[in-house]
Amino acid sequence: MNKVRVLGESVLLVVMTIIIQVMMTIFSSIYFTLKLRNSQDTVNQKDLLMLITENNLIIILIGWIVTLLIIYIVMLLSKQNMIKIIKLDNKISLLHIGICIISAIGLNMAINGLISMSQITNLFPEYEEVISGIINHDFYLTLLCVGILIPISEEILYRGILLNKLRNGFSISIAIIIQGILFGISHMNFIQGMYAFIIGAFFGYIVIWTGSLLSSIIMHIVVNSMSVIISNTNQLNMGYNNMLILTLVGIIISIISMRILYLDRKEVNNIINFYS
Repeated sequence: MNKVRVLGESVLLVVMTIIIQVMMTIFSSIYFTLKLRNSQDTVNQKDLLMLITENNLIIILIGWIVTLLIIYIVMLLSKQNMIKIIKLDNKISLLHIGICIISAIGLNMAINGLISMSQITNLFPEYEEVISGIINHDFYLTLLCVGILIPISEEILYRGILLNKLRNGFSISIAIIIQGILFGISHMNFIQGMYAFIIGAFFGYIVIWTGSLLSSIIMHIVVNSMSVIISNTNQLNMGYNNMLILTLVGIIISIISMRILYLDRKEVNNIINFYS
């Protein structure tokens, strides 16, 4: 019964996050419609869509702020310490920070290389539309939102709240897999969902081994920031052989760094009880 309960609550949290993002888009549409009506007689659908697209990063960020604020208030009312539950107060060593950064660089190289070499994006053109909608903004705004603030929000929810909640009903590995699946589904498209699941599972183990959410936050920021920077440097064509070498190097770096963190892992049996 406890498994059903924690799984149900975890799914509801993800659904709530998606609903809030949809509501933010609807509210933004209403706001921009009223704004356009003040400047012109009729509201052009194209102008409205352009305004929403231009501000979609801010809309997403506001959605995350609202989501985390609601969760924080609920936990506060139920006398739960959110900071303690998500292990955000646990420190990590400078050595582990360095390993996390190197590991994130390797992970980014591996995933981007595999996507590029497989040419899977040709089968899912909607992925390119999503990426274009994200990167076609001011570079510094994209770096701030996509590279820093949104990754922090996602880590708080998925590797912080959901992972620890799921550990109340499942083994560590199953909890990590479930939160990874939920993280992938939340991206709402196949390619992003696929690598989000891999990253989510990867980050889940890192949090467990280091005992701190700061580790996955650092890694997520590095992975996303690298992607933003690469997307804004014309993505030079390296050729298949060079891309293959880069991908293999990324995989090797990721495996070695994960191995180091695993060997130096902390005690993982302690579970935060959400229901005490």
